[in-house]
Amino acid sequence: MNAIERRGIADYFFDALLYLFMACVFIIMVYPFIYIFVYSVSDISKIKFPLLIWPAGVNFDSYRVILGNRNTLNAAFISLARCVAGPLSMLLVSSMGGYAISRKDLMFGKAIRMYLLFSMYVSAGLIPGYLLIRNLGLMNTFMVYVIPGMANIFNMILIKAYITNIPGELEESVLIDGGTEITAYFRVILPLTLPINAFVVLMAIIGQWNSYFDVSLYNGNTRELHTLSYSLYVNLTAAQNLSLERIRQLLEEGQAVRINNQSLNMALTVVTMVPIMCVYPLLQKYFVSGLMIGAVKM
Repeated sequence: MNAIERRGIADYFFDALLYLFMACVFIIMVYPFIYIFVYSVSDISKIKFPLLIWPAGVNFDSYRVILGNRNTLNAAFISLARCVAGPLSMLLVSSMGGYAISRKDLMFGKAIRMYLLFSMYVSAGLIPGYLLIRNLGLMNTFMVYVIPGMANIFNMILIKAYITNIPGELEESVLIDGGTEITAYFRVILPLTLPINAFVVLMAIIGQWNSYFDVSLYNGNTRELHTLSYSLYVNLTAAQNLSLERIRQLLEEGQAVRINNQSLNMALTVVTMVPIMCVYPLLQKYFVSGLMIGAVKM
C-alpha cells in the first residue's frame, strides 16, 4: 500500500480541522478590510445589522466628499512625494554607506562598524532629536520627512552583508580597466544588489506612507504638509472629519444625508490603504530574500 492508501480517518479529520482553522484565520484577517470597504460604500440609512458582508445600498458620497476636499488631495500629494523622495535618498546614502563599511581595507573598519551598530540600539531620545531638527531649521518643512531618514544604519548593515557575498574580482576588474571605486559601485555593486535594494526601498515606502508621528511632531501646525496617514489619525482620534461643512450644506439644501463620520473615516481608510496595497505585490519577491540577509553577522 502506498502512502495515500494508508491514510486513515484520523488523517482526514486532522486535515479537516486544519482547513477549518485556516479558514477562520483567513476570515479574521480579511473581514476587517471587507467591512471597512463595505461600510464606506453603504447608505447609512439602510444599515440594519452591525456585521456587514455586502453594501446596504450603494453610496459613494463619502468618497466624493473625501476626494473632493482640497486638503485630502494635498495630503495625498505630500504622502506620494515623501514616498518617492525619502526612499530614493535613503537608498543612495545607505547603499553607499553599506558599500563603504564592506571594504576590507577600510581604516578602522571594525571600530566604525561597531560604532554604527551601537548607535542603532542606543539613541539620544525624543527631546534631543526634536532640538536637533529645530536647530537645523527643518521644522515646518518638507525636508524633515527626507533628511533624518537618509542614513539608515539597519539598511546599511543589510546592504553590507549582501555586498560581502559578491565576488571581489568583479570590482577589481573595473579598477584594472582604469575605473574608480565610484565607477565600480554604480556599474557593478548597485546592479547586483537589486534584491536587497528593492527590499529596503519597500520597507522605506511602507514606513514613509504610514508615518504620522513625525508629521504631528514637526509639521502639525503646517496644514499643507500633512499626509494622508496623519489626516486619518486626526480624524480617528479627534472625532473630526473633512465633511462637517459639507454635511451641513446638504442639510441646508434639504438633501438626504447618507453618510456620517464613521463612513467618512472608513472611506479615508480605504483611500490610505489602497496605494500601499498596490505597491507591495510588485516588490514581494524580494521580501523573503531581504529578511534572510539579516542573519549575516557584521
